[in-house]
Amino acid sequence: MYKLIITDDDELIRKGLEKVIPWEELGFTVIGVYCNALEALDSMKAYPADVILTDIRMPEMSGLELIEQAREYHSDLKAVIVSGYSEFEYARQAIELKVEKYLLKPLGQEEIEDTFQKIKEQLDAVQEPSVQGKPAPFNKEYELMRILNTRLQADNTFFKLLARERYCELIVIKTFKALNLTTNMDNLKECNKKISIILEQYFYCGIKWIFAALVLPSRLNGLMLQLKKEFSNYPDVVYRIAIGKEIYSETEVISSYWSAIELMKESEKSVIIHYEREGNGYKKDWDKVGEIRRNLVEALEHGRSEQVDKILNDLWTILDSYKCKDGYYFCSSIITKLIKYFKIERDTDFIFGNYSFEIAELDGDREQLKRDFMQDMDNLQQVLRENSESMYNIIVNKAIQIIDEKYADSDLTLASLANELNASYGYLSTIFTKAIGKSFKTYMVETRMEKARAMLITRKYKVYEIAEQVGYSNPRYFTDAFKKYFGCSPADYISNFHGHLEDNGDGKVV
Repeated sequence: MYKLIITDDDELIRKGLEKVIPWEELGFTVIGVYCNALEALDSMKAYPADVILTDIRMPEMSGLELIEQAREYHSDLKAVIVSGYSEFEYARQAIELKVEKYLLKPLGQEEIEDTFQKIKEQLDAVQEPSVQGKPAPFNKEYELMRILNTRLQADNTFFKLLARERYCELIVIKTFKALNLTTNMDNLKECNKKISIILEQYFYCGIKWIFAALVLPSRLNGLMLQLKKEFSNYPDVVYRIAIGKEIYSETEVISSYWSAIELMKESEKSVIIHYEREGNGYKKDWDKVGEIRRNLVEALEHGRSEQVDKILNDLWTILDSYKCKDGYYFCSSIITKLIKYFKIERDTDFIFGNYSFEIAELDGDREQLKRDFMQDMDNLQQVLRENSESMYNIIVNKAIQIIDEKYADSDLTLASLANELNASYGYLSTIFTKAIGKSFKTYMVETRMEKARAMLITRKYKVYEIAEQVGYSNPRYFTDAFKKYFGCSPADYISNFHGHLEDNGDGKVV
């Protein structure tokens, strides 16, 4: 299989190129999907690709610049350009770079497949006869990436994760024999088996002595504690744990995976490395800043403006002790992450992250940076308010519709409802209570009890049948809930109800 990297700042196109084209049938393995050229270039420095499929116009670095710089590390790199622009200047530069194909959007699947069939023939032709037909040397990192990608395409677990917390973390774990100790291979195998057992409660895959798992941020610390505790039982085993870039969409998984792989430095010591932590200047306050960011997301999600102001004040207290350029890095980073988290379109009326580069370069006007960042936060809150007003009733009405349709399902919970609506648990709980005036749990009980009452007074059903049809698998629990809601048992209720009915003489019940 030849290695392919895809780069495009349009998420729909990235997903389409990665998922629709039968790459493995064409002889290619997608080893990276990136939303910008800089990330793709960083990846190719460590893990060269055979072919790159890239857009031209992208933020920070164009696709043409990417091809030119990537060939400094891999001179035989083949390139295919996709673009919505047919200007002569772009075509001229592409010719100078000797790209294999210049494809114009909208893209046709047949044209892409034909292009890559020809590229494969070219790559096959330059292979030495002695190595053609022989399998490539086994590479655990590439093989694990392929397995992970295959599982993601066949499983909707990833979308369930994002429905709960909007983004997730990817961790990669490697285990080794300690160089300065006589490591018992049975110990290493036993250790890896224990790691597999721990990871079974997450979406994970493993091969030989390397594992990858997708983890919700709320569960990451708990997993780290479990792993460290388990590794402490095997002092002759060296481990490296790397946490990649945060993942907000399906197309970012492979990028996160390689960012974690690149963090794993050759060392005799066991290490735990986090991409987000390694890439900034506030390592000593990492946990505190991380907590502030999580609190900020929660406050924004629930529309608590006063709490947002307090959190930002706490943040600036920390950043005041750092250089202005480190503050610049954090402000840019947090705005980018919030835009991703809340899925805000870039073509809004507001401009985000428009900080002065002089602030970063000259380490100068901290107050200007603060003003720009606070303006961004004000803009962000306004966009969220406008979005919530338009989506608010739609989500709540859909939730009520699902409850009315599925109240008999004993597995219907707020978490499962949030998953079905692609909303976070906390957000759905807040807007539901605000719109209905009661919690999800209260509304569910009321719905089920009223349905049960209507069935009960017909005298057509036994209590256990009613319990089952309104979502209670245990009749005793149903009876307790009924008594708590109506103040009497189902038997007493039906007796009292029919005892108060009167016959008006013509056979009709009134």
